[in-house]
Amino acid sequence: MKSALLFFLLSLWAFCAFASEKDVEGMFAQAWKLKSKAPVEFAALLDNLATHNHSFSIEQKLEFEYLDGYREAFSGQPLAAIEKYERVIANTADSELRLHASTALLNIFAITRNYSEGFEAVTQLLSQLVAPGSEAAAQAYLGLAIFYNQVDEYDNAYSSASKALSLTSDLRSVCFGKNLIFESQINRQHIVSKDNFKEGLEACKLAEEDVVIASTIILEAKNYLNNADHGAAQELLIENRAIFDSISYPRIKAEYHSLMSTLLFESNSISEAEVQALTALNIASEMGATKPNVDALYVLYLIEEYRNNSSKALTFYKQYAELQKAFVDEVSAKQIAIAKAKNEAIEKANQIKLLDKENALLKTEARLHKKELQNSYLVILSLLLLAAVIITWLIVTRRIHRKFKLQARTDKLTGVANRHYFTELAQSNLRYHTRTEQDLAFVIFDLDLFKRINDSYGHVVGDWVLREVVKTIQRVCRGQDILGRMGGEEFALLLPGCTVQKAMVITENYRSAIAAIDTTPTGHDFSVTASFGVADSAQCGYDFNSLYASADEALYRSKETGRNKICGFEPEIVSGSLTEQPV
Repeated sequence: MKSALLFFLLSLWAFCAFASEKDVEGMFAQAWKLKSKAPVEFAALLDNLATHNHSFSIEQKLEFEYLDGYREAFSGQPLAAIEKYERVIANTADSELRLHASTALLNIFAITRNYSEGFEAVTQLLSQLVAPGSEAAAQAYLGLAIFYNQVDEYDNAYSSASKALSLTSDLRSVCFGKNLIFESQINRQHIVSKDNFKEGLEACKLAEEDVVIASTIILEAKNYLNNADHGAAQELLIENRAIFDSISYPRIKAEYHSLMSTLLFESNSISEAEVQALTALNIASEMGATKPNVDALYVLYLIEEYRNNSSKALTFYKQYAELQKAFVDEVSAKQIAIAKAKNEAIEKANQIKLLDKENALLKTEARLHKKELQNSYLVILSLLLLAAVIITWLIVTRRIHRKFKLQARTDKLTGVANRHYFTELAQSNLRYHTRTEQDLAFVIFDLDLFKRINDSYGHVVGDWVLREVVKTIQRVCRGQDILGRMGGEEFALLLPGCTVQKAMVITENYRSAIAAIDTTPTGHDFSVTASFGVADSAQCGYDFNSLYASADEALYRSKETGRNKICGFEPEIVSGSLTEQPV
């Protein structure tokens, strides 16, 4: 009797364990389906999955980490997602999961405009597509198309998206692939047939990808505009208004209302155009210098000019001109960053090719020597040993050289550029901006009452604060900005493409991020703040010393007027001309 009961209990436990494992597998499969089209349900499903993590296999833990990274990226935390993707790439034995993580990592670099690492990710992703044929490969080509569209390489985007469509029949992938092809064609001013748009929209509707449906409709409207058919573009947008009302993606909603305002003004529907322009501005108010914002302000200016309301027209035109300049600056900064990243990628590719050629040459020489000296193995062995010693010596020498070079350029404590190397980078950027006559801002900041932190909690805590401040700045700064430690608790930033006004807006992000640093990991509870001084090339020209001195003067004023604040340099007006105050 006892044996029978024991057998029954063991069987029941085995059945429950088997059922639980099947449930987990089912939840993973469902999570993959929901991850882009139903973010709320996807997040809830991941939370449920997390309660089963004790039963995950090693690969399931990595699969969960990838999906959790996707959730964080979708919710606006790309840096946290990057860490998860890199762990998955480094540790998974599943080639398809590695391909998915590599694709997601490339998408993050595209979204955050990290073009340098993006081009490196492209190279790594292409190396994994030697023999493509799976759905993961199709997703990888879609990721490449997204990145290529972002960096204005529309031919490559079209080619990659077309390759993806040739590998998959999955409706979601077809939806995204068609959308990416339309984007590349519209940006190349190519006219797309109505039937092609119809096929793409049908795939997106079946896949229930509402955001991509809205994006495709915007692209179809632009296609009509490229063909000078403004009436058809307006009719299309009006017919599909319900779709744009239903989505919660601000960028596309703002673009819809901005485009509608332009088309309505052109058709002389003045009041309706005004409503659409104001709606676009309201949606895009937190998005900065974007095209929907710029176009909406221009329409409002035209409306007030049409109404002969010169005062309001002038107000809107000033806002438009200021935002248009900021938009052009952003585009210019993006192009500079892309060009720089491309050059770096080309240089690395050339280095790899050179090493491959050297390696091929060595192999050829070895084969020739082997044929010619078949009876002289001792000589061959001696030569190979000599070659090995030389190569080892070269590798060791190169590593030592790189190490010394890095030490000479980097601040040992914080890992950012030291004063000497920061000055070199700044002067190089100043020479470039002098030639192109672009704006450039210079920021100096130091930590308030830092000596008190050292005196109260010790230098170990002080060093922790300096490192944490640098990490905080690096998390929020733009990819093209340059950060350096000038000494002690003083740091400097170079902001390409910025005036003082724009730099002060960006610097406010730095100030608030520093003020939010949690110091409890040190075992002490205290606040960290910084004072900032900002100057730009319009005030001081493209001279490093002038910019430094002016920003330093502004920093001094920040400290004198209360600390934990930002002051811009204010040139002194003398006899009708701008003259900097003496430092």
